[in-house]
Amino acid sequence: MNLIDAVYIHEAGGKELLEIIIEKINKDNSYFLLDSRLKLSKKTFNSINYKLISPSEKKRKIFYYKNSKNYNKILCLSNVPPPLKINSIVYIYFHNDLLLTTKKSNQSLKNRILYFLKKRYIIYNNQSNYIWLVQTNLIKKNLIKYIVKENNKIEVLPIFRDHIKEVKIIKKPNTYLCVSNHNKHKNIFNLLLAFKLYSLNNSIPIDLNLTIDKNYFDKNLANIIPVGGSVNVYNYGQLEKKELNKLYRESEFYIYPSLKESFGITLIEAVMNKCKIICSDLEYSHQVVSPSIVFDPYSVKSIYSAILKSTSDITHSNSSLRIKNKIDKFIELFK
Repeated sequence: MNLIDAVYIHEAGGKELLEIIIEKINKDNSYFLLDSRLKLSKKTFNSINYKLISPSEKKRKIFYYKNSKNYNKILCLSNVPPPLKINSIVYIYFHNDLLLTTKKSNQSLKNRILYFLKKRYIIYNNQSNYIWLVQTNLIKKNLIKYIVKENNKIEVLPIFRDHIKEVKIIKKPNTYLCVSNHNKHKNIFNLLLAFKLYSLNNSIPIDLNLTIDKNYFDKNLANIIPVGGSVNVYNYGQLEKKELNKLYRESEFYIYPSLKESFGITLIEAVMNKCKIICSDLEYSHQVVSPSIVFDPYSVKSIYSAILKSTSDITHSNSSLRIKNKIDKFIELFK
């Protein structure tokens, strides 16, 4: 029996990763330790053997003390090794670059300290026989630099859905989509300032679709772009996959200003839905996609120039994937 430890996984890319694994893995040979905040469909919960616990190392450690010897292999999905030394085969799927370094990510002092302490905890619990799994060569390079031991094995195994339902894709001209939250490193403030510049200086109407938490957006961001200008802003909040895919299919451009990403799953989803990618000219972007237009995410004027280019230059190239899905190889590890 294998243990899939998904404590701390409950939203965004981590949840997407977990759902893909649940779909593909041998459920008869797997037991899932899940975060009590996680929301899955009743059908999905009924298809697996699982235990829900509150997201804390104390609860996690109690579970391991009682049960860890029952498992041949353990997969820790949320970056953190087991809370006690394990002799079984242990895999840690690492997918949070902020736990490696917060440099140039706009984090507050409090968050920088918290990330530093979490990193020290991960280093303390790592063992030389543990195997680390990552999504890109960039994260592998940084993991070697900041966390893993010399004897740790690291495999690059990106996981994503590379098959989408065959539907007719009809793009709305001059429509932009950014699927993101409001965390500091997502750089949404600079994005909105760039669209504000466009609204103040251009008459061609464009639409900007967002998925920011509605309460946060209404309180902190809604007034940045003036109403009645050339930019129409639509914030949908967190969407179900079906509704989100509809936005991808309708949007001509996918614009992504993030300062730091471990993978950038939404970049991949956008390419698969035939969006043209306008994104940060940073290494994480170029690891996964060949974008149509890039910009300096630290410069509002650079983002604004990229928006202008997208509206005025009809010759920009289509975007494409640089990365291959390794889900089958990943699942092989747990047979």
